Amino acid sequence: VDEQQIITLKGRVACEVVTSDELTVADVILNNILHDKEPEEVAALLSAFVFPEKCEDEIEDPTPNIQSGRERMTLLHKAFEQEQYRQGVHFDSEEFWKMCNWGLARVAYEWAKGTKFGDIMAITSLQEGSIVRAILRLAE
Repeated sequence: VDEQQIITLKGRVACEVVTSDELTVADVILNNILHDKEPEEVAALLSAFVFPEKCEDEIEDPTPNIQSGRERMTLLHKAFEQEQYRQGVHFDSEEFWKMCNWGLARVAYEWAKGTKFGDIMAITSLQEGSIVRAILRLAE
């Protein structure tokens, strides 16, 4: 909302997002973080917003584009966390960071590349059902 109490473009974009972290996703879109990425890289980056589960797998960025996108998106998410603290918003930081979780990125990248599901399962400790649920959310 701007000074004249009108919803901004960022606010309109955030209203259209149906993930758990509308503000970060809106900033990702408006800051063109995804514009120079391949479709499988976009899938990997956006997977952070649809996968709230804990993952013990080592976070591995399959491409430099994913690494740079992840770094920029993490900075945006951290900026929102800091702003909430400054504004006195009470929230659980651990829960907040579940909304930007990189545990599925490699799996989403491989899935978007067309890698066989059996081969994907060989590179992760995640359960099949968790992967399928997250991929379906990502497809939305």
